[in-house]
Amino acid sequence: MIVTGDVAYGGKPLEYENAGKWLDRLTAAVGCPKTAVKLDRDAAVKVLKLVSALEDLDDVQHVAGNFDISDEILKAIEGELG
Repeated sequence: MIVTGDVAYGGKPLEYENAGKWLDRLTAAVGCPKTAVKLDRDAAVKVLKLVSALEDLDDVQHVAGNFDISDEILKAIEGELG
């Protein structure tokens, strides 16, 4: 799931709380886990390439994810992420 917006730079405490509650309801409705998802090698390559592409966009301020990639996999795919 990808969520975008600009609460991070001008939000008030109540707005953060409301956004958090909304995200909790949304993730529950679509079955998105709130815990880290362990990625295998192929998924790790795809996700890291997506994150890199998102970070390169001018409109993107912050990219976050709930994935977990082992150190062994990171070392193995290091050269493929160029």
